[in-house]
Amino acid sequence: MEKNTQKEKLIKLMIDDPSDFIFHAAYMVYSKTWEENSSEDVRSELNEIMLSFSKGEIDDRVFYSEIHAFRRDISSEMSIRSTIRTQKKRAWRKKEQRKTRLSRYKK
Repeated sequence: MEKNTQKEKLIKLMIDDPSDFIFHAAYMVYSKTWEENSSEDVRSELNEIMLSFSKGEIDDRVFYSEIHAFRRDISSEMSIRSTIRTQKKRAWRKKEQRKTRLSRYKK
């Protein structure tokens, strides 16, 4: 009997309320975190956090601080920097003039 209750806890909760923005945003975070983690222990903990938030036992700050432990490290993905190549206005104009000059005679 205890295994049935364990399996029921592992079902992803479908308690989204799109009319309440704060709850909807929290549910989206919960849903994404649920899909990223496949461990049964993590998923049951996520369900408990979401249920306590939906019942009003914890506020949104506590919800995000508790769920943060289970989320992937986003900062590692954001740390990849792309370089931006710049040039001076004079060099750009010179390049554009050359392009137009070549395009006139290329026909």
